[in-house]
Amino acid sequence: MPRLFELLLAAMLLGGCVQASQVYPLFGSRVEPSASTGSPSRLSGPPRGSVQIERIEGDQRLLALKLERLAPPESWGAGCVLFVAWVEDSRGRTVKVGPLSYDRARQSGRLLGTVPEPVGRMDFRAFTVKVTAERETEARAPSGVLLAGRHLKNQ
Repeated sequence: MPRLFELLLAAMLLGGCVQASQVYPLFGSRVEPSASTGSPSRLSGPPRGSVQIERIEGDQRLLALKLERLAPPESWGAGCVLFVAWVEDSRGRTVKVGPLSYDRARQSGRLLGTVPEPVGRMDFRAFTVKVTAERETEARAPSGVLLAGRHLKNQ
């Protein structure tokens, strides 16, 4: 799966549909996973990773995100089953980009997806990318379990 992620991103970059590209470090939450699961974490410190934003055709945004040192979803809170990426603009509009593909063996997560447009247009002059642990696969809003995030300007 990681190789497919890289191939898709390379194809989009070489295919001529990309107009601008930016890569940023993604900062992990300082909150350690819950000890209530009974399984000690092998991880040293909060998750770390990167987020890449591409402006593509139709003024849409492609988001490529990867996180390492990522404890399993259930270790972040009772009932957590997956990780989800969100984008929130400066007006407070939040949209779900999608779930991360989680690799338990490597304790890492990846996502390659487009930012869906809510009613009206997202303001990409200043926005925040968030990754949360969620209890429902169909979550409509981010939970309070923030794993990582990054505030970005001038996209």
